[in-house]
Amino acid sequence: MELVNIAVSNVSEDENELRKLMVSGSRTITSKQFVFNCLNYTRKNLYEFNVIIEGEAGEHKDPEKREVSVDLLAKLYAEEKGLGIMPMEAEWNVFGRSAGFIRNSDMVKKTDKGIAIHNLISKGTLDAIIKLIKSNKLIAIFLKNTENVDRKIIEDYFEKFSDYIINIE
Repeated sequence: MELVNIAVSNVSEDENELRKLMVSGSRTITSKQFVFNCLNYTRKNLYEFNVIIEGEAGEHKDPEKREVSVDLLAKLYAEEKGLGIMPMEAEWNVFGRSAGFIRNSDMVKKTDKGIAIHNLISKGTLDAIIKLIKSNKLIAIFLKNTENVDRKIIEDYFEKFSDYIINIE
């Protein structure tokens, strides 16, 4: 995995240390404003990161086939703010259906802290949340697009993860 687009001049005054934030998110969350608000809130209030680690979900060699996703929006945020980007694409052709879960493990190992932008449905994002908690690296969960989720699922989710949930618009 290669670190790309690191702008050392944009790294904070307290030396050139890399402060990596893993961003995991559900593919159905496509609001640029919401994702940017989550990242701005995180950077201002929780962790002043200068590198974003993202999983390349929605990425495609053909720009016309790219899908808007949390990963793509996190990459765009990093580009706009002059931050480093560490893309970590899942190797679907090698690992099949487990590729995303394997990639999540690799991302958690490489990051300092992590956030999740979740719709309460995505199994991949839930996997990342659990792995970040086990590694003591999760700092926040932001929820979006949860209006059609069963009430019991919401209650269970809040019972397990209420310490991490942050509500923003």
